[in-house]
Amino acid sequence: MEELYKLWSPWIPKENPFFRSREEKKRIALLIITSNRGLCGPYNSDIFAVAEARLHELNAQGTECRLYVVGRRGIQHFRFAGPSPSWESSDFGERPSIGQVYELADILREGFLRGEFDSVEVASYRFYSPGNEEASLTCLLPLRPEKAKNEERPILEGPPEDITDFLLSSLVRSRLFRLFLEAVT
Repeated sequence: MEELYKLWSPWIPKENPFFRSREEKKRIALLIITSNRGLCGPYNSDIFAVAEARLHELNAQGTECRLYVVGRRGIQHFRFAGPSPSWESSDFGERPSIGQVYELADILREGFLRGEFDSVEVASYRFYSPGNEEASLTCLLPLRPEKAKNEERPILEGPPEDITDFLLSSLVRSRLFRLFLEAVT
């Protein structure tokens, strides 16, 4: 999906709602992926630190933040410490299904496209190599257009709008699924 996106994105109109980036962000959706269990060493606490630093930064800017929390530990933490999550689930487990992740990706994507929030960010553990994992913040939406590598437009069958919508929706889903897989690795 990433390679198809890199090939097609230079020809997607920059006005496409998936690329909509506002100078002043008034509302942000922050998805926090934590575990259902404790005894994970610094895993949950590192994610909390990243998420809370971002929440503090957003509060200082006067930006509203809606929390979407996955994992029992994150749900407990934010119910106690605040702010309360707008959406929460402890049903993902250690091996989230692609259907569960796609359903959540669709919720976040539709909220972004309807203008309910200006950005979707994910606080999770990222896997870089067997010895290098760390909690980090990833911007899921808006998407960033790629630069064209060649002058030829790819030939794809079907209306460009349908191809674009399918491609960008699938890209958001696959990127979120990758983040979930990295978080449980």
